[in-house]
Amino acid sequence: MRRHRNNVGTIVANGTLNVAYLAGGRIGAIEESFISRLKPGAIFTFGGRALELIRVQDMTAWVKRATSARGAMPQWAGSRMPLSSELAEATLTMLARAADGIYEEPEMRAVRPLLELQQKWSALPEPGVLVAEVLKSREGHHFFCYPFAGRTAHRSVWAHCWHGESREKSRVLFPFQ
Repeated sequence: MRRHRNNVGTIVANGTLNVAYLAGGRIGAIEESFISRLKPGAIFTFGGRALELIRVQDMTAWVKRATSARGAMPQWAGSRMPLSSELAEATLTMLARAADGIYEEPEMRAVRPLLELQQKWSALPEPGVLVAEVLKSREGHHFFCYPFAGRTAHRSVWAHCWHGESREKSRVLFPFQ
């Protein structure tokens, strides 16, 4: 089957597992690649709840509510599907037009309320503008960055942040100018 998929160029979706309480009740679905990195007893956040992984069996991650509120945050496949440089540039152009109040395309009109809210709370990414946000919640500090520069640039920004954070325990992540 794998050989067939590779030969016809089929793009296979990421595997997902159901997440369910031991006592019963399905919570949702999560990427298999995330769960596979956890060991039984590990705490992770899902659906706004801290959960403890009990076991993985029959395509289901069996969990119970965790006593600790701190745990791993699921990461979705976005890191494996970054925008190409061309698509990132086109997206930035559309966001720049939105920043100027131009919403001509039906897709842009559909997301207008979200873009206007983002612009009100922070900023919209535009060519030459890197939007970076830091948020403190009860789970800890969160960093969001919207480079819209393609796969290579995204990996470089991530590596820079990770290296800086692991080397120094400082909260300053970006010495960019």
